[in-house]
Amino acid sequence: MAAGSEKAGGGGAGPALREDGGARPAVIKGWRPSPEEREAHYDGLVLPDPADAKAIETGDWRRTSGALPCSLCGAALWRHDMVRGALWLIRDCNGRLWKP
Repeated sequence: MAAGSEKAGGGGAGPALREDGGARPAVIKGWRPSPEEREAHYDGLVLPDPADAKAIETGDWRRTSGALPCSLCGAALWRHDMVRGALWLIRDCNGRLWKP
């Protein structure tokens, strides 16, 4: 392979490309808390990051179906990361917060 060339979607070297040429993350993490982490959240021991706390306080999140496709990667929102400290929210690839 020539220097500077990359395989499409290969080895974390950069974002994979969709068929239409748009970039998307190679892997959707879909973070979900373990039972112990979930219990700590419900006990109030885990707080959201300051930026997330501000977004929650100001109502800077939207309500939608978890089946809605992400505008960046196209995967359903429920496959994306839950927000630490606010398990009722999901963060899409663009960083927007959603409540399914």
